[in-house]
Amino acid sequence: MIPLEYRVHSSTTSYEDSIYAWEPLSTALSGWISNTNTFLISNSNESHYFVVIVRDTTGNKAMYQPLKMGTFSHMTDIELTGVSYGSSAFGDYDNDGDLDILINRF
Repeated sequence: MIPLEYRVHSSTTSYEDSIYAWEPLSTALSGWISNTNTFLISNSNESHYFVVIVRDTTGNKAMYQPLKMGTFSHMTDIELTGVSYGSSAFGDYDNDGDLDILINRF
């Protein structure tokens, strides 16, 4: 298995699926991170687009589909009763323009 590294980029402009535009024109929020599936994004006062660029050890690169996030607030008092040893993922699953959460419970 070829090891992969990930870098998170942000911009107020969407560069669609062009990795060649995202890399030089957006802001890298991280360095290259090995073996991860999480990254914390801080509170924002305006909408941003985020993309994750992936590279392998030979330098080949690909990217995940850009995600648009509006302004958001950090929430700390959420109770998910009955959920333990699970996982979650965020995305616009129903394509309505807002962020949804998927929770998988073991």
